[in-house]
Amino acid sequence: DDADDFLSAGDTSTLTFTLSEASTDFLESDVTVSGGSLSNWIAASSTVYTATFTPTADSSINGVISVASSKFSDAAGNTNNDGSDANNSVTFTVDTVRPTIAITDDDADNSLSAGDTATLTFTLSEASTDFVESDVTVSGGSLSSWTAVSSTNYTATFTPTADSTTDGVISVASSKFSDSAGNNNNDGSDANNSVTF
Repeated sequence: DDADDFLSAGDTSTLTFTLSEASTDFLESDVTVSGGSLSNWIAASSTVYTATFTPTADSSINGVISVASSKFSDAAGNTNNDGSDANNSVTFTVDTVRPTIAITDDDADNSLSAGDTATLTFTLSEASTDFVESDVTVSGGSLSSWTAVSSTNYTATFTPTADSTTDGVISVASSKFSDSAGNNNNDGSDANNSVTF
């Protein structure tokens, strides 16, 4: 039921298997699956079966679902003859790899005093067009000079709060930006997606 046969992180697709004749021995195990798995196998009738295909997580390997010849039979005992028919296979383009981010800075000791600033570099694992300054969580100071150097590289200047001993913390949480497949970033509490001064 996926119009473009493209699946990203969190996507599934409902498959319908339509037999030309009634069968009582067509089973989920008759289906060859790669790049993901089937679930919710349902015999809607003796000629129509459905299942849910879920692509493998963190993968860019195509999902392929097919039924070979001699896998099931009709009431007369004739086994199916499908072979390499075009309509007995479905291929999904899969991109379930969620992007991540790493934050680095140019201050060797990560200690800022009055008048100091630090240049931060945000490096994305995949290109993104929707990573913006507001996706960054900042405490103990502020960001300025936000620059998109490329679709995977962004820079900004961190200035600590004046007359303060509060640590400066810059981080990016999960689900703040996405890649071209629509997969949201997956960073959470990764050690490299936060900088503390």
